[in-house]
Order: sequence, then structure tokens, then C-alpha cells
Amino acid sequence: MAPTNHDNHKAAWDRRFFYGANVAAMMLGVLVILVFANWLAERSAVRIDRTSTRRYSLSEQTRQILGRLDRDVTITTVFGSGLNLDERAATNKQHFRDLLDEYERRGGGRIAVEHIEATDHRALDRFKLQVAESYAEELNAARQTIEASLALLDDFAAYSRQQAPRFAAAAEKFGDSAPGLSDQLKALSDRFAQMAESEQYGKARAEVERLLGEPLPEYEQTLGDIRLLTQQVNDGSVRHLAAMFINEAQADDNTPELKSFFAESLVQTRPLEEKFAAVLARYEGIDLTEYNAIRTNLASHDSAVVMAGGKLVTVALRDVYTMVAEDNPNGTTIEQRYRSEEAVTGAVLSLTSGKRTKVVFVYALGYPATKRIAADSFSYSHLADRLRGAGMEVVDWNPAPRSTRSGVTVQPPPTAEEGQTLVWVFLRSPPLDPQRPGGLALVQVNEALKRTVEGNDPVLVMATPTRLPGDPVAEHLRALGIEADTARAVHQERLDPEGNVGVFRGHEVVVRAGEHPVSKAVAGQLVLTVGLPLSAASEEAQANTQFWPLVQTGRDTWADNPFGQVKRDPGDPTGPFTIAAASQVGDRRAVVLSDFALDLNRPRPSMYDDARLVRRLMNAATGQVYEQMQLPGNAELFVNSVYWLAGRDELIATSARSQDVRRMQNISPAAKTVVGWVLLAGLPFGCIVTGLCVGLLRRK
Repeated sequence: MAPTNHDNHKAAWDRRFFYGANVAAMMLGVLVILVFANWLAERSAVRIDRTSTRRYSLSEQTRQILGRLDRDVTITTVFGSGLNLDERAATNKQHFRDLLDEYERRGGGRIAVEHIEATDHRALDRFKLQVAESYAEELNAARQTIEASLALLDDFAAYSRQQAPRFAAAAEKFGDSAPGLSDQLKALSDRFAQMAESEQYGKARAEVERLLGEPLPEYEQTLGDIRLLTQQVNDGSVRHLAAMFINEAQADDNTPELKSFFAESLVQTRPLEEKFAAVLARYEGIDLTEYNAIRTNLASHDSAVVMAGGKLVTVALRDVYTMVAEDNPNGTTIEQRYRSEEAVTGAVLSLTSGKRTKVVFVYALGYPATKRIAADSFSYSHLADRLRGAGMEVVDWNPAPRSTRSGVTVQPPPTAEEGQTLVWVFLRSPPLDPQRPGGLALVQVNEALKRTVEGNDPVLVMATPTRLPGDPVAEHLRALGIEADTARAVHQERLDPEGNVGVFRGHEVVVRAGEHPVSKAVAGQLVLTVGLPLSAASEEAQANTQFWPLVQTGRDTWADNPFGQVKRDPGDPTGPFTIAAASQVGDRRAVVLSDFALDLNRPRPSMYDDARLVRRLMNAATGQVYEQMQLPGNAELFVNSVYWLAGRDELIATSARSQDVRRMQNISPAAKTVVGWVLLAGLPFGCIVTGLCVGLLRRK
């Protein structure tokens, strides 16, 4: 029996239903798989970051710190669109949010991240009140001082109202006996009446109430204005009146009755004078520097606040991303660079770490070592900033006597507070050389190094070659288990930019990863340095001592006397040489960087932004000086050495900023034209030629 139309329609409907259900089931299955995969990806801490600076992930250093957190930390971002509206700034804000979310994922439940938009006024005001609570003690002291000033101004107004009729009556009473003084008393009466009715005090009180009524009050200007007003009233009225009353009470030409009147006026003024002095003294004890800085950062709506244990630190977006302008043949190019997560990690560390460290930069000549000055001057400020970012206190110390207006003074050496580790850093200085005397400053630095070595504090020394036969610095280093050949420097034959062969006291050193943590942290980075040979001290001098090579040169180097004509002789020692070393004598740690031109202190102006170092290389044969850009391995070596000396091994790692270095220079306009034509015409032409060749081969 042939199937009917009804049967055909039913079979077709069944097939459509089956196919449709199958498609729907497949779509549902794919959707379930996507949701499940997304859920797994969200919960998983595994991330693959292929950027050179690890912009989207946390460094090993940060992960080590987060893995050891013993208290809860909250990170709150406050971003708005009021200042930066360009697309790149918006992208950086999103990158920053993603980076902080990575902190939360890696925090082991100890870190909570919240993002607040500046347009969400309710959430923003609630957070500002929370910030203000963290500074409740300081803000209460400021508020009470302001209220004391306002109350004192009210007392002065009441005093003026009391004195106005009193001096008016005195003007009438003494008008006949002292006509000239009577006019002065009448003028004082009018002045008191004017001060009693002054609207300035009422306006000041209203302005204070308005400002202090905000969720995060602005105290800096308010304190300054009220203090200035209080000081003006004290100097221009109270103290002036007291001085006048004293003079008139002692004037020989005044009658006894008139003297008695002014003496009584002075007695009534003295308590007010004492109150003004007491209130003005209270301003000296108020320090809202940290609060004002945090409030300023929050006002910009482009910052994050890290809070732990009732304390907080702000990290501005500019501390993580920065704009860099660089000159090139086409003019100025603006680039945004990632400065790594060090600012955020340093904030977390400063709030959670129980270890406290003070780093003392000892210098001999010139400006303080960590003072930021001209880019071509000796300054270690960028390194000091990195150490401060890790929660360390950094100070400068020059042990040499200094001439001042009060005479010759000597700055006492810094001391460690209770529970604080003191790390000494003896920076590069001119050598103790009889032909080139360094003066009293170098002698004092040498004495300071001797005292430090005899103590038990960790120390970093930047050794320099010298002509001195018995170099005292070498003797001090021997006590640390390190032998320094200060009569030699390491040299290398290289090509200059013009292709000429010359002898250079500068070379690239590939750090070989050893067993020491510092070596591992900087392994594979190019370090540009000039050094002298180091080795382990003799067996007699290295009892109970461990020695680790940190940086080694290649085999194509040799050591020679750095003074005079440098020439490679057959008898000169050849590489590899150890030019940076670490030692430990008992529980005391030491690091020696054998360098007299280590470019830690000569960064480019953009060093603070993109972590690039520029070395000035000198060709000893031609005397030519030129610049060369390298990876900032020197800064990494220095900073990680200080971490190790301070016993902060968990901080030792390769920072992200050391990878933010351009491997290629800016391309010239001519090169851009060539590359453009190759891409536009060269590739299609190559495809056509290849096709013709293939066709000809097939015909054969």
C-alpha cells in the first residue's frame, strides 16, 4: 500500500523534529562546555603571558610575597574619566584592574580587590569615610586644634568687647591730665570695638564647618588658613597690645593712676597671650603629610588604595604606567610603558612585613647619593626608590667633616632602631691614590668601612682599582672572605661603532647562573660593567666563610694595570674573572661589586620610566667616548644584592621592568620606505615569480 500524503508529512515532521532536537542538544552541550570551561579558567591560577614585561601576570618576586601573607589585605581602585579620556589611558586602567585581580587570585584568600567608579558617589563616599577612619587619631588632633583656634578667636572677640568701653571711659577720665594719650586711648577703644564685631571670625568658622563636613576633609589648606589667622591676631593685636601696655605702665611721664590702668590692662591681656602661644604650639605637632598625599591621589580618581591592619598606602596609576617621550628622526614619539607591579607589591610588603631594614648609602664627595639631580650626575636615586618601594628606609651618610656657618660639623653615623636591620652600602669613590689624593673625605670613608667590617652588619662595597701598594680597602675585604686584586682591571678588545679594534675597559658580561640566589635572579641578563678580579680569600682568612661568584667575564678578557698605556701582554692573567662576589662569615653577609665605572648611577632621563641604562664606553686607544644601551642588569644586581644582605631572600627575583627594553632602535624614514615597498610590492611580485617558476617546472 503506497504511503499517503499524511504519512509523508508526518515522516517529514519527525525528521525535522529529530534534526532540530539534535541541533538544539548540540548547541546546549556546546553552551554547557563553554560555561564550564570559563568557570574553570576563572578559578584556575594558570596564566600564559607572552609579553616581554609580563604586563598581565605577577613576577616571581610578587608571588613569593603573596604566598607568605599572614594578614588580610584589601585593594580598592578608584578610577574616573575626569582627567584621562584618551583610549590608551582607558586601556591602562583596564590592565591595572586585571593586574589587581591577579593579586586576588594569587593571594590565597588573603587579598580582596574592589573596584569603585568615581561616578558611584555613594560607594566613593563610603570608602572615603573608611580611609578617614584609618587616620582618626591624626585627624582628631587637627580638628581639635582648629576648634581650639576658633574658640580662642571667640575669646579674643569677647576680650575686645570688654576692653572697648573700658578704654573709652579711660579716654574721658584722663583727657584733661594727658590730652595726647587720651586720643590714643580713644583710638584703642574704637579698634577694640571693630575687632569685637569683625565678620572674619564668623566666615572662618563657616568655611571650616563646610570643609570638615566632607567624607574625606581637606585639612592642609584649612589648617594653614586658620593657623595664619590665629598668628595674625596674636602678632598684630595681642602681643602688640601687651608690649604697649608694658611701655605705658613703665613710662616716667605717666601719672601713677595712668600707670596702674595700663598695668591692670596688661594683667587682663596676659592670659590671652598665653592661650595664643599654647594653641599655636599645637600646630607644630600635626603631621598630615601622608594623609594629604593619599587624599590627593584619591582626588585624581586614578589610583588604588592598599589597606591592612588599619594602615594604608596609595598607588597612583602613573606609578605603574607612564608616558615616555623620546627623540627620533621624525620628531617626538609618546609611548606608554609598563613599570611593573613593584609599586603595588611594595605597598603590600610595607603593610604586612614584620622585617624592617635601613639602607645607608655612604658617599665621600659631591651631593648625597640618593638625591635626584641632573641626569648626567652621579645619583643612585632610582635605586633608592626601588628599595623604598620594597618597604625599606634609605638614608645618605657622609662621614667626612663639613664646614658650615656654625663651624666644622661631623654627621653622626645612622643607627638601627629596635628590630631593624642596618645594611651599609659603600659607593664608588675616587681611590686612595698618593698621586691623586682624595682628601680627608676618602680617609673618613675608609675608616667607616673599617669600623663596619669589624662589626657584624651586612655590607656592600663597590671596590675600585688603585695605585696604592697596600690598599686598605683590599685588607678590609679580605676580612670578609674576599680577595680583591685592586692593582688590576679587566679589559677586552672590541669594535667601536666605526669598526675599529680598540681596548675597552667596558664589556658585556653574561651572568652565569650559580647556586647563589642573586646569580639566579639576574641569569641571562647582559651586565655592562668595568671590574677588577675577585676571588675567595686564603684559607687562613676565610675560616667559617662561604664564597659565591656572582658575575663572571668571558674567556676573551684579561687583567692589566688600568693606569697608563693598556696593552695585552703574554704574561697577563686571562679570563674568566669573577668581578662580583658574595660571602658569608658566620651569619654576617657581604657583597663586593668590583667596579669603578658601574653605570648604576648614570641613567638616562627616561631611566625612571623604562628601566634602560646607557653606558659611556671609552676606547683607550683613540680616546673616543660613545654611548651604548644595554639591559639594566646592573640595577638588578645591585637591588637583589641589597635584598640578600638584608635577609629578604623572598624579594630576590628578576623584576618585570628589566625586560622593558627595546631590542631594536627606532627605524629611520628611509628604512620605513624600503620596508613598506617590500610589503606592498615585494610580496605579491614574489608570489607571481614563484607561480611562474612552478608552472614552468610542471610543463617540463
